[in-house]
Amino acid sequence: VPPSIVFSMLPRHVLDEVCAKLKIGIDTITVAFSNARPDVALSVWKIVHPVKH
Repeated sequence: VPPSIVFSMLPRHVLDEVCAKLKIGIDTITVAFSNARPDVALSVWKIVHPVKH
């Protein structure tokens, strides 16, 4: 059974070093997901009229 290795949020140079240490070859299948979406933005708004209890 081939091993599965998961990395989260590693810069490319760190990922390259980790792969070298683990002897993961260039022919290894990699899957990369990103949360970079051009149609999604984050924003923070101050509440104008907060509800008081």
